[in-house]
Amino acid sequence: MHDSVIPQLMKTLASDESKFRVILVIARRAKQIQAGAKPLVHTIAQKATRIAEEEFRAGRIPYETLPAAAQ
Repeated sequence: MHDSVIPQLMKTLASDESKFRVILVIARRAKQIQAGAKPLVHTIAQKATRIAEEEFRAGRIPYETLPAAAQ
C-alpha cells in the first residue's frame, strides 16, 4: 500500500480502529479479489489492494472486532 493511504484512512475511522486492523482487513480482502472475488464497488482500479482500499473507504467490507480473550 502507498505510504499516504494509512494516514488518509485513519482520518475517516472511528477512534477504536487501529492501523494494524485496517491493514489486515484490506490485505485479506485483496487476497479474496486476487482469488476471483468480484469488487464490491465500481472502480477503475486494476490492483487488488487498491480495489480493497476503495471498498474499505466505502464501508463495503464487512468485519467485526472480537473482544479480547480473557487471560
